[in-house]
Amino acid sequence: MNIYKRPLNIFDIWNKLNARLITICAILLFLCLLNSILFTTKVSAESLIDISGEIHAAISEDLSSGMEQNVYYILDDSEKPHQLFFNNQAPKNLKTGDFVKVEGSLINDETWGRGILVSKMLILASAQKILTNVTGERRALVMVVNFLDAPAECNTAKATELMWTGARSVNGLFKESSFNTLNFISDTDQNGNPDAINITISENIGSQCNYQDWVAAADTAATNTGVDLSLYQHRIYFIPNSSNCNWGGIAGVGCKNFCRTLVRTCGSGTLAHELGHNLGLGHARTDINNDGEKDCEYCDTSGIMGYSPNSGEYRHFNAPHKEYLGWIPPERLATITENGQHSILANEADPNTLSFTPPSINQIIRTAIPGEEETYYYLSYRAQLGDYSGKLLDKHKRKIHIHRQSGRDLFSYFVATVGESEIWSDGNGVSIKLIEGYNTHAEIDLQVKEELICSISGLVQKNGKSIKKKKRKKMTVHAVNLDNQKKFKSRIKANGLYTINECDNGNYKIQIKTKKKRKKNKKKKKRVKTVTVNEQLLANGPTTYDIDL
Repeated sequence: MNIYKRPLNIFDIWNKLNARLITICAILLFLCLLNSILFTTKVSAESLIDISGEIHAAISEDLSSGMEQNVYYILDDSEKPHQLFFNNQAPKNLKTGDFVKVEGSLINDETWGRGILVSKMLILASAQKILTNVTGERRALVMVVNFLDAPAECNTAKATELMWTGARSVNGLFKESSFNTLNFISDTDQNGNPDAINITISENIGSQCNYQDWVAAADTAATNTGVDLSLYQHRIYFIPNSSNCNWGGIAGVGCKNFCRTLVRTCGSGTLAHELGHNLGLGHARTDINNDGEKDCEYCDTSGIMGYSPNSGEYRHFNAPHKEYLGWIPPERLATITENGQHSILANEADPNTLSFTPPSINQIIRTAIPGEEETYYYLSYRAQLGDYSGKLLDKHKRKIHIHRQSGRDLFSYFVATVGESEIWSDGNGVSIKLIEGYNTHAEIDLQVKEELICSISGLVQKNGKSIKKKKRKKMTVHAVNLDNQKKFKSRIKANGLYTINECDNGNYKIQIKTKKKRKKNKKKKKRVKTVTVNEQLLANGPTTYDIDL
């Protein structure tokens, strides 16, 4: 039996493909529904919650790997902390002390942890802003925390040396960087011993990073030994390095009644970095392409908030952070709006001394960034002064440092350095030149705006002599801007001088045009003769031209 098999046409092929696509879509839809069910089961909401309270912000980080994560808590009426989780990013610049209203779900599972999954947050207008102008005495208690199954690698002697008594101590760094306006006192309870204690909590370290439970247990253990925790603004916890936490340190950003700092190692400078967070600082970021967005979280290694040093490699805080904390006297900060030359005192030099010439020399110079509201370039000069700048890198020494800062942003953004005789420009009217750098200060040239009015002038002569009036009246000087093709012109005065004002900066072609009558021409047409004097002239420079006309 012969069976005729019709060849496939385009419609048959389309129908087969369409059937396969429908099958694939059905499978994908099933997988999406399955994932939704599993996720919903995994993140099970215990109950809905509507709470108002103050924010406590913290940063957990491992500076050696570059890992960092912002952590936020809301304190209820009983001062109980509830950790906040966000499906998306948290509101920008959410700070300790901000008063918020939160709506969300109480959760408790292995993925998210315990806390509130936020569905809506309102930052109230009465929010208390982050602590600034940090001066005076700060009271800190150091607790070396041992677990039942894991002793701390640190001990009170090492912790005391790191914090107070070492040749390069954390407190020494803060004292010198703040020019002796801030001091972590070592014996708040006045018992004759440094405020460092050794305690053991009745917990095993376990496989989870339950640091909230650990610090609560440590506080209870310290109280049971007779310590009055209300005396201290800073509670510092050295926990075992064997703890299963993915950070080297975690610290509250800003303090109200008190703030906490946890570190896992005793021999590094992580503690200094974390205490900087306690005082209200964010990281020392970089913005090398100067677009207002961070390039790297930790890469400004000129300041302690941009790297994790060994305890002997401390460097001063950078200029924006010093100004943020109130360590730079107001009279040493200048906002510049005009072009000019300025002296600038080194970031490491104590501005409270009068040994500098002139005594009123500025330590930070700032100028507005064109086109950006409340955003400035901060200029500072770095030198190797004092006991805590010996590890300043060569790429930072005797150079102008440029940072950008917006409003009261707790982060700083490093843009560039300018070495001696170098010029940096943002391409938008601001340029900086380091004229000369010294041990304690530098001389710079700062251009903050382009001149809106320029002048082109010159002298038109014939064989070194002035042109006769009869010929001069038939001549005009024309200037053509080669960048934008704008044209300007001027008459020639009796002494041969011409001047063109209110032109645009740029490269110019200068022409002398002379009108002459054609001979034997009844219509008396005029001919224009053009003499090119200079093909390319930069405005703002009088030039003499000896023109043979």
